[in-house]
Amino acid sequence: MGDQLAADYAWQHPDPAAIKAAGYTAVIRYVSADPSKDLTGTEASGLHAQGLGIGLVYETTAQRALGSTVAGLADGVGMSARLTQLGAPAGTPALVNIGDWAVDPSQLGAIAAYYRAFRGQLGAFQPGAGGYGTSWIIDQLAAFWPNDIWWQNAINDAGESGSIVSPNTSIYQRVTPTHPIAGAAGEYDENVWGFGPRAQLDWWASSAPQPAPQPPQGGEMPLPPTIRQGDTGPAVRTAQGLLVARYYRLGTTGPAGDGIDGQFGPLTGAAVREAQGLARITVDGIVGPQTWPHLLGVA
Repeated sequence: MGDQLAADYAWQHPDPAAIKAAGYTAVIRYVSADPSKDLTGTEASGLHAQGLGIGLVYETTAQRALGSTVAGLADGVGMSARLTQLGAPAGTPALVNIGDWAVDPSQLGAIAAYYRAFRGQLGAFQPGAGGYGTSWIIDQLAAFWPNDIWWQNAINDAGESGSIVSPNTSIYQRVTPTHPIAGAAGEYDENVWGFGPRAQLDWWASSAPQPAPQPPQGGEMPLPPTIRQGDTGPAVRTAQGLLVARYYRLGTTGPAGDGIDGQFGPLTGAAVREAQGLARITVDGIVGPQTWPHLLGVA
């Protein structure tokens, strides 16, 4: 089976029939503070008439996610309200820009708090929650929300075109489109979907009246696995990024020379114990259910 394709575009709107004829099955459109950029009900009907599914991404300013919890709360409310207004069903991909730039590890704490607040305001639309960014930031947030929809952009973590696709990614953006849309050169990006943890996506596939979304079942966000000295891997890198965001020094290893190397060594253990002491929780150097919320700043 060939690639399943979705086109994303902002101000210039390719003809839905041309999108379909080029081999696309879905589009990703915007919710923002700019009406000329955003999906309208009329446009949604035209896309659905061609059998195209729709997902939405919330994006105002490029680095809005650095606004942390306050910005995330406001943007999540805005996204939920717009989805309701459009009549989209629960499960529609409801994504947000979490890091479409070369994210510095010190920014991870603010971005994670922003995303948690955003998805927390989606209510019945939370099953479609996800984020758009580079492979590194996706890997960090996927440690907390492994079943969300992660859309990887077409630049690498140095801000250059081309990127290794993260195993957590469900949608990735190609640097160069392979399926040209007639009359729309340079007006859209091509994305491949249908793989990764969320291979099956519930694109909004009809303009017919939708039943009222039901509130999601279950509790709060899942936590990464418990880690301790001697452990390695993505969960360790996530904890190290959150520690660096709080100005702890972890040494000079790792690609950025900041100690974020995925190796839980003595310096990481010492930083964890100091953070636990300041949080007035058990000081044992183990990052588990008691310590993760404090590192994320949501305890």
